[in-house]
Amino acid sequence: MFPVSGTSQEIQAITASGTPSPTPLSIATPMSDRSTPSQSPRSMISVAAIQILKEIHAVFRPSQPLCPSRILVHSFNIANKNRTLKTREAFIYDEILVRAGQSEVRGVCWIGGKKYKPFLLLTPKRNSEGRLMYSEAEMKMHMCAAGLNIAPKLYPCRRVDGTLSLTKSSIVRFANQGDLLLFFEKNTLNSKILIEIAINMAIQVDNLHLLKIYHCDIKPENFLVHNLDSGIHIFLSDYGLATREQKFSSKRGTKGYTPPEYASFQESYDGIAADQFALGATIFAVVLQKSLDRVFEHKYKTRFTISDQLLDYDGFSLFRDKEIEALIDEYVDSAPNFEPVRKALKGLLKTNPMERISIKEAISLLTETVASL
Repeated sequence: MFPVSGTSQEIQAITASGTPSPTPLSIATPMSDRSTPSQSPRSMISVAAIQILKEIHAVFRPSQPLCPSRILVHSFNIANKNRTLKTREAFIYDEILVRAGQSEVRGVCWIGGKKYKPFLLLTPKRNSEGRLMYSEAEMKMHMCAAGLNIAPKLYPCRRVDGTLSLTKSSIVRFANQGDLLLFFEKNTLNSKILIEIAINMAIQVDNLHLLKIYHCDIKPENFLVHNLDSGIHIFLSDYGLATREQKFSSKRGTKGYTPPEYASFQESYDGIAADQFALGATIFAVVLQKSLDRVFEHKYKTRFTISDQLLDYDGFSLFRDKEIEALIDEYVDSAPNFEPVRKALKGLLKTNPMERISIKEAISLLTETVASL
């Protein structure tokens, strides 16, 4: 099974004395007020730095060559454990590789000592009014999750003089395989590996809940894959919709992964239950390489109108569960050793949030199937 750092027992031991608040190293970069980094005086760019930027670029834009003239050089300060500042350089490729969540993403080669390290620069998008889409709470939740290796390491960007950058940017550790969708585009994987990936995703969501953080936007695009010598590590990213409030009233998430109770008259929703359903839909997408929403809508969803769901939600729930179960039985391998996978999906995708199985139960069921393959 692929290794995931930070077991439930380790996290429970930490949270027993309070929620951890890891403090990352301070980074300073001379960022401008614009969304595009300003260019500083050019220094010699080594072959190693260019190679790292090429590797980052190739994950997002495999068919496009890197343009060396778009590499910008920046100086920043980084604090060591004794809080003394040391000047470092970063080479930033000034092209938006992807717009993820509320951020624009660029590639970075960070030079620490004599080591060249791949990172990403996340710069907040601007809304229709021209304001930066930045959330201090989002960054803090990401940093808390990163402290236990659930999310990739993230460092707020700062100017060389130590003041906060007006762009509210951050540098985040690069997952060298990109998100799950990019990973699946480049690799053909067998059922055992796909289920192991599903287990790793579930472990990270369960660990996040132990930190009292509810993601509320679980989907394949928000899981990142990092290839290590010992295997691969799955990160959970994008905390733009995450909350520390288990009960919330505003609907959060992405169409196709939002729970069915959003169609009811409920006054509040449960973060654990919402993540359970979204995880089930994501596991369906990962294990079967098909979108649950598209398959379900094509086969069944047209039988129910919005008014049906609102006026007779209990009746809708009963029929929806039967049809989801029939769908899972149709698409998941019918072999006996895949029965636990079917049970896990049916349990996570229950229409009634009170009937959904826990993520730990789902992990146990999925592990049963892996052990038998």
